[in-house]
Amino acid sequence: MVHIIGAGIAGLLLAEALSKKGKKWCVYERAATVGAEASGKTAGIIRTYEADPVIAAVARASLAYYIAHEPSFRKTGILLRPWEVDYALEDAPVKIFSHGRFSGFLLEDNGTLEPMETLQRLAQNTLHGLVRYNAEMRLELSEGGVTALVDTLGGERITVQKDDQVVIAAGEGAPALSVQTATPLGLISHQRSLYEYHNTTAYRGPVEWDEESGCYFRPCDETLIATAGEQIPVEPRLSDGEAPVKSEKSLAAIAAAFPFLNPQQLKSYRTCRRTMPLDNRPYCGADQNQPGVFWFTGFGGRGISIAPALAEALSAALNGETPGFDLAPFSPARQQ
Repeated sequence: MVHIIGAGIAGLLLAEALSKKGKKWCVYERAATVGAEASGKTAGIIRTYEADPVIAAVARASLAYYIAHEPSFRKTGILLRPWEVDYALEDAPVKIFSHGRFSGFLLEDNGTLEPMETLQRLAQNTLHGLVRYNAEMRLELSEGGVTALVDTLGGERITVQKDDQVVIAAGEGAPALSVQTATPLGLISHQRSLYEYHNTTAYRGPVEWDEESGCYFRPCDETLIATAGEQIPVEPRLSDGEAPVKSEKSLAAIAAAFPFLNPQQLKSYRTCRRTMPLDNRPYCGADQNQPGVFWFTGFGGRGISIAPALAEALSAALNGETPGFDLAPFSPARQQ
């Protein structure tokens, strides 16, 4: 049995990968529904351009997963204006941005998906496991590893058998659990707001991403979802219940980058929080202090884009197989 703490994109993709191997699992989620926290509030942009070649390889494999398996994925393309980073885009076609001020590189195979549809599809995969909601899990430890999972909301104590494995795929809950395991992950919590605008121009083109301003937007039916790309450091929350944050500074930055996205067209907004290590590589691998404990967290804003390939690799490791990717660059031990 694999006990997975966190029903975000990472935890649910891992459950799916384990099911394909016939391995039993249970996912524990502190929220009342799937997608209540970060994974369900993202822009749903699937990208392969990365300055880090290790992350880029995982992103390409994850894109292939979505093309093959995700019904909501659309190959809209991403029009990118890079900023002081060489993404080796010389072979990509060049296209003018919709505002006509400058051009960018068109990544034709990249695209978008609908995060809630993806999460709901994954959560319905119950052939080899169960997703339990309203479950805030803490670890009960001994010298031999985890002996039980304790639900601090429901009061239930779940015994962890000797051959069981525990995977911490929580986002904001990961720092508290790392304190329990004495694992120095150095995770930083950040906040980002996304703004949904009325699509008054009937835009149907690719995602437009201007790295110089940090702003990007994507089409979504009759709306355009945009962000100023801010990463605001915040303290981790104990639960999802805070009101979304609207930043007038961010709205002004978006309007400056894309003039047709002005505050008068704003329809709604939402805020999500992410955790990430200082080196921007997520953790995917065994805990060095606690036998049978694994980490699958710290994705920041990259969870949607790179979790599929890493979930497949981690599921292989949990099943005693050789992973398709070298997990050493993602090991929690790199912080020790």
